This record gives sequence, C-alpha cells and structure tokens, in this order.
Amino acid sequence: GKSTNAPLFLLEEALESGKGERVNIICTQPRRVAAISVAERVSEQMNEKIGGSIGYHIRMESKKSKNTKLMFCTTGVILRRLQDDPELKGVTHVCVDEVHERQWQIDFLLISLRRLISTTRKDLKIVLMSATIDSKIFSGFFSGAPFLDIPGRTFPVSSYYLEDLLEATGHIIEEGSRCAIRGDRVKSNTAQLWVTGRGGERHKKVVSLEDEIHHTQVSEEFSDYSMNTRRSMERVDEKVLNYELIEDILGMLLLDPERNDSILLPEGSDPKSIGRGSVLVFLPGMGEIRALTETLKASRRFGNRSRFDIIPMHSSLSPKDQRRAFLKPKA
Repeated sequence: GKSTNAPLFLLEEALESGKGERVNIICTQPRRVAAISVAERVSEQMNEKIGGSIGYHIRMESKKSKNTKLMFCTTGVILRRLQDDPELKGVTHVCVDEVHERQWQIDFLLISLRRLISTTRKDLKIVLMSATIDSKIFSGFFSGAPFLDIPGRTFPVSSYYLEDLLEATGHIIEEGSRCAIRGDRVKSNTAQLWVTGRGGERHKKVVSLEDEIHHTQVSEEFSDYSMNTRRSMERVDEKVLNYELIEDILGMLLLDPERNDSILLPEGSDPKSIGRGSVLVFLPGMGEIRALTETLKASRRFGNRSRFDIIPMHSSLSPKDQRRAFLKPKA
C-alpha cells in the first residue's frame, strides 16, 4: 500500500489544506510497468481517468496534463529532467519508491537530491520508501532525516526445493538427458570392455559404471526421498533450466491437484484458491521466458487458450504487452 497511499496522502493533505494549486508531486518507480500500474491504481482510487490530476511518464509514453498534481515516472525520466531542470522548478515533493534496490540510477538520483536540498531547494520534500529499507543508513545519508516505521502484514509462505518438486511430480532426470551433468564426469564413469560370446567371438562394449553401482552407491544426502529422486539429484545439472519439470509442476498444481499430497498451501490459505489464481514463474532472462512460453503454448495440457493465459513479462516488452499481466483472468 505504500506505493499508492503515501503519495496520495500527500496530495489529499495539500488539497484539504488549500494548497492544491501549488502542490506538484513526483513519485519514481524503478520499472515502467510499476509506474503505469501504480498510477492507474491511484487514479481509480481518486475516481478519475488517468491523465487528470494523476498521471505517469515513462520512456516514449506519457499520460499527463497541465492539471496533473501527482506524476509517477521511472527513475530515468526524473534524471533526464534534472539535466534540463537541475532545480526541479515547481516540484514540491519527490517520492523515491523501492529505494532499497540500489540501482545505479537510484543511487545517482539520491546524490542529486541530497545536493539539491542542501543548496538551492531547501524547501523540496524528499520521501524515501521501501518495505525492506535499512532506515538508519538512508537517514544518515540525508543528515539524520526522520523516518517512519509502519507495521505491515506478511503473507504465509511455504518453501520447497528441487528434491521436493522431483518427488512430488515423479519427474526423473535420466542419465544423458539435457538436464543431466555432462562432460568429464560422464566420460570418467564409462569404460570399454571386451565381451566374449558363446561362440568365442569377442566384441567391444561401452558400459556405464554409474549404472552398475548406482543401486548400491547412492548418496545418503536425500535418504528421506525415493530412489528415483535420489538418483535424479545426483545426475541433475542445476545450471540447466528444466522446462519439462516446470510444466510437470504446473500440471500437478493446476490440472491434477488430487495427486498432489506433498506441495501444500501455506497455513491459512484457501485450498480452492489455487485453481482461481495466477502462477508466477521467475526466469533469468528474455530468452528463457520466450522458450518456456513457446513450450507451454505448444503443450497439449496448457495450449488451451480458453483456459490458460500464458503471459511473458519483461522490461524490454512494450507497455501494452506488460499491461496484460494486470488484466483479470478469465472466469
């Protein structure tokens, strides 16, 4: 609620005290999709269309007017404004959200703002916001600025690991598969043997020492799991993304929940909610996002567009494509 409510409180206080004509609030967000979505949410709370008293400005797109009093923008936008308008003339408040992320743009903005309020704009109000901020560090950076610690609520979370997911889905990492460890280890675990047949004929055969000894020499690290899971954990290359496993997990949770007896919802959650909500899958980059999107769309289980919306999300996508994630899911 801080991203929407804190700037809105400032605006409402100014309007109620008769200072609405002078107030001009800028609230920065580290990502474009956040700037747009928060601005739209606040405009809904104000019961007005975006672009009126509430607006946003991101790279190559903006919705604002001369009546805009609260503008959400990316960090890059306000840095570019500082180049043309070093004193931020007319701006009364700057709210820097998600300040804990410590991107170079945010750090540079904080340096610029500190210099500004110590020289030509001592009247400018700076508000730093974060759910995980180390208040003392930032307070000290701004010469002992006061800080507010507002208690919030936390949501229940259950953590499961690779071995848990392999066990729950029954997914097996086969030797020699794309997701299994390769290279020197595989080569060192094979040997060439001369085998003599019944007729005395000899032929060469390559055998896997790993297969020969696995039934007796399996690590005890995952002794509480099935043998298939233990063998898969010894073979798995954790640097390789296993798209098939991701699909199996989604299938178990969304399509076959009756066979899931180990991946449980956090305490206090509604068991019926899992089929009505959304699933977020975090991946390293756009290439992996595209690969999984294509895999799921081609899947017989998840290719049904009337039931599933598979939505890629990345900062390189257009604002229009990013907004798809905020649309209400199909009933």
